[in-house]
Amino acid sequence: MKKITLLFLVAHLVPVLLFAQAKTGAERVLEMGRGINLGNVLSAPTEGDWAAPVTEQYFIDVKNAGFTNVRIPVDFFGTRTTGSINGASTASYSASAGTASTYTDNPETFTIDATYLTRVEQVIDWSLNQGLVTILDFHGSDLKSDFIKTFKDGESAYTYPTSARREADNAKFRAIWTKLADTFKDKDHKLVFEIINEPYFYMSEDDMDTLNSELLAIITQGGNNPDRNIIVTGGGQTSYNAISQIEPTLFDSSPNRLIGTFHYYNPYSFTSSSSDSYETESWGASDESSVDSHFATVKTWTDTNSVPVFLGEFGADNTGGYNYSTGDLNAVSDNSTGFADGGPDNTSKVAYMKYVAELAITNGFAFAAWDAGPKSNKTINKRTDSPLTENFERSEFSASTYIPKSTTVSTVLDTSVWVEDVRYALVNPLSNSKNLLSQNNPTFTSVTSWSGNSPCSGDEAGTYDSTVTHTADGSGSWKINACSNTNNRFQTSAKITVPTAGSYTFTFYVKG
Repeated sequence: MKKITLLFLVAHLVPVLLFAQAKTGAERVLEMGRGINLGNVLSAPTEGDWAAPVTEQYFIDVKNAGFTNVRIPVDFFGTRTTGSINGASTASYSASAGTASTYTDNPETFTIDATYLTRVEQVIDWSLNQGLVTILDFHGSDLKSDFIKTFKDGESAYTYPTSARREADNAKFRAIWTKLADTFKDKDHKLVFEIINEPYFYMSEDDMDTLNSELLAIITQGGNNPDRNIIVTGGGQTSYNAISQIEPTLFDSSPNRLIGTFHYYNPYSFTSSSSDSYETESWGASDESSVDSHFATVKTWTDTNSVPVFLGEFGADNTGGYNYSTGDLNAVSDNSTGFADGGPDNTSKVAYMKYVAELAITNGFAFAAWDAGPKSNKTINKRTDSPLTENFERSEFSASTYIPKSTTVSTVLDTSVWVEDVRYALVNPLSNSKNLLSQNNPTFTSVTSWSGNSPCSGDEAGTYDSTVTHTADGSGSWKINACSNTNNRFQTSAKITVPTAGSYTFTFYVKG
């Protein structure tokens, strides 16, 4: 991997603001662009259980890779927030109908663990310090088991709407957001709040209308965050339909600040194909029309309601079911052939990630691809920022190789930061013509500084040259030539436009 940095100057320099100003939801989505989830870290029962603890280097790596937002799932339920009945959980209250009046505690008795909250703030600051739009997403298994599932009749965790337990759980959820809103009210406006993750599997449309309305009041009014951008979703329907369940009048309460969200893992038989239950391991051009149709549904909603959209999660399992933390194929053997199977083929995996990402951008949606580190079945960043992380790659066999159960497979240490073909499918500066920055037509002048050698000449490896041209409409385009050590010239080009006049540094990568 060779890194080349060129500096282009655009007339009429503008000052750079060190603290981001408040923006409308549409402006924030434009700024968010392409992002990634820091999954399985702060949402795990204990940080380190499901993925290596995060370090500041992670956010440096994310920024350098070209991502512009990070979604940080955090779980404040379970033991992280105590209170009520001398510190006992809300399970101490009755879940039976007609017992609501027995809940009499003050919601202020619910207290977020100070050490955990300090850690969450540290991680958020690391992200903001890199200029990344940072989404604080209330998300986790304890949140699901102790709150979200209690709304679904038939679930073992179900509590009656008129029960004391439901009263206590609602008070706890709102008390947590009251504390979060106050704690982070003075943070950079690039910090965005997401009220709750995937409630719609268990919470109805009415449940979410109530929750959204009350939480917006808590965050914007009581929490002194009147200009904070807030991400909301609806209840009752899942995937791309969830966003259409949001009550339209909700947006009247915080005009122009809200952002709607949906998640996308369709078709599930492909995106979860490392599981023995789902064995559709290929995806291609013939499958694109289904994604087009689903995204068109979301696009119709956003156009009708004039609300911007954030695709908060999407992804597909690792190629061949590969496990980057152990080097193992996370697959179930096919007894009929003896071959390990499970997980998408690599061409399909990369094509799917790229298609969904580009379609989101084309429709004006920002996105954050789901990534939960090397221990998960959906890996993009291998989390080598942590000294506790060891990633491996299989050194003897490929995903299609017959592997007898008795075979011992050796592994070698893998020190690369990214699953690179997936990362390039999501953020590739050399194929960025659909980038959200393509709004205005500045006039480019000339290349004024180089990092590397120029121009391409002789047999020296790693030399580069560039030309800057102008199109009839005044927009600028640049072309980079990369030369091999045999003086073969590989040429690629891409159109880059920027939103305002100023001085810009473009960093791009030549793979191979």
